[in-house]
Amino acid sequence: MGEPSCGIVPQRVGKGKVSEGIAGRLVKPSGMKTLLLAVGLLAAARAEYPAPAAAGFHHCALIYDTAQRGPAELAPYVSRGQDWLFDSFLFLVYGLPRGVDTLSGATTAEDWRYHFERWFAPGRDLAALDQAIAVAAGRLGAPPAPRTVTFSIPFMHSAVKDFGDVNGDGQGEDLSTSAGRQAAVTWFTSEVRRRFDAANYRHLRRWGFYCMAEGIHPADEAKIKETAAIVHAGGDRYLWIPWYQAPGYQKWRELGIDVAIMQPNYAFLSVHHGRIHRNRLVQNAELARQHGLGVEIELPMAIRLPGAALLFRHYLRDGAPARLGYQAAATAYYLGSNLIEQLARPDDPLRPLYDELADYVANRTVAEPEPPTVWQAEQQPVEALGDHDLGETRAVSTVTTTWPAPRAVGQVDVFLGRSSPWTGLVLVDYQAPDDPVWRPGGWSLAGASDEPYPVLSVPVQAEASSLRLRFEGGPVAVSEVNPLPPLFGPLARHLALGRFYRFEPAAPALYADSGGELTDGRVAEGGFPGGQTVGWYGDTVAVSFDLGAPVKIDRAEVELQGGGVAAVNWPRRAVLLTALAAAPPGVA
Repeated sequence: MGEPSCGIVPQRVGKGKVSEGIAGRLVKPSGMKTLLLAVGLLAAARAEYPAPAAAGFHHCALIYDTAQRGPAELAPYVSRGQDWLFDSFLFLVYGLPRGVDTLSGATTAEDWRYHFERWFAPGRDLAALDQAIAVAAGRLGAPPAPRTVTFSIPFMHSAVKDFGDVNGDGQGEDLSTSAGRQAAVTWFTSEVRRRFDAANYRHLRRWGFYCMAEGIHPADEAKIKETAAIVHAGGDRYLWIPWYQAPGYQKWRELGIDVAIMQPNYAFLSVHHGRIHRNRLVQNAELARQHGLGVEIELPMAIRLPGAALLFRHYLRDGAPARLGYQAAATAYYLGSNLIEQLARPDDPLRPLYDELADYVANRTVAEPEPPTVWQAEQQPVEALGDHDLGETRAVSTVTTTWPAPRAVGQVDVFLGRSSPWTGLVLVDYQAPDDPVWRPGGWSLAGASDEPYPVLSVPVQAEASSLRLRFEGGPVAVSEVNPLPPLFGPLARHLALGRFYRFEPAAPALYADSGGELTDGRVAEGGFPGGQTVGWYGDTVAVSFDLGAPVKIDRAEVELQGGGVAAVNWPRRAVLLTALAAAPPGVA
């Protein structure tokens, strides 16, 4: 969940799965009376995000262990200008000095003591937070309420047979046993309470403890229940922040957890490489709301990537009351280990991102980060396709848009209707600035999917003044068409555009090359009968392109036409070979 000072970076993406719908089922345990079942059904129907008043906090910032953390480092979390910001703070240690992590590693009492040494050290962590609040209070007056703090409990690995003696019986605790685990948790929570109470912080109140494991597998459920009982016996509460659809997310209450908040895992562009789209925020919010969880806001670890800030702003915009509504609920915030300290600097290029986060935490609505796009179908505007709301759909076959100024378009994400059964092909064409010719941008195939609001992501990588989308076999129910800028860097270049090439064998006269047709960047809208294509009869064909110099290739795309029409078929297979040697001269 963070970026620890020891250099171990936890992975928060890739463990989840594509949503298989949000329909749940209630199973009646043996002996349950009909009246109780009816009450359970009613409660499920009224499931909602956790309200701040019931949760005991509204905006909880995750504070990961770092080498340096004094009042100055924590000040950007406490306030900005005239605004009080986070009202709750979750202190976590992820990476330990000996190279073990607390998320799933085999930790011992020595590792757990490291938590105490960091959190309660003079001048850092809790003492620094209390001081930072006192400084802000001198400017703003007392905070609206005392700020709460929560402490992470490391995962208890069953392979640890000698945790260390923490109950004074002379025997090291065995974490594979219930007695050993209970002894470890009792010692740890008691020591946190003792140290916290002894410090007598002026502005801090203890909320409770946090389950470090982000997924609870059936084999670990007993550990969680044991821990919850010990936490509750000491008058504290138990928090959990699972990754998207992690094991146990639907049954968190049964496990003794008091508040649960689910990670969408959408922000981590450097991990999922664009394979998770904005509809994940909708899917996550619907599942969270159905099962009574909150939604976590996640700041990308690689925030300097060109597209990372946009994804983070999607979280803030979509949490608004008129959108998905999770801004009003109890919320956790993954903010890296020291990214907020960086972004809050006045000279940081991404300082506006910190200000938008601060506005969100101050319960203001954050504006839509993407420029408006008005789509037209049959020369009539279709506003629903460009409002960034997946709730309304329109049946369309072809849509176009023209912008006042050209845009760099990296891809176009097409969100279908909520449970669209459509399968087919969507094609994106574009017009370059000051050029009326429609050029091929990219295409995507839609397969059968039970994912809510299935998405087709069409690569374009072009500077465009106009876009056109065509749905083969339309009309198709579409909820949103979203052109996105390049997410990873500058627009990808068509490396073979205008380059020399040769092919073997020669094309027959009927489908001959009139000169440069394979690299002129143009695709005939009317298909191969227009004479702007090159074709062969049933032979294996080798086409060699001379790119002029060694270059990095991200992907290779070939535009094909035919597909069985007039007995013109797709190739049975395609093979890409690369070489650093220059290709022999071909034809222009």
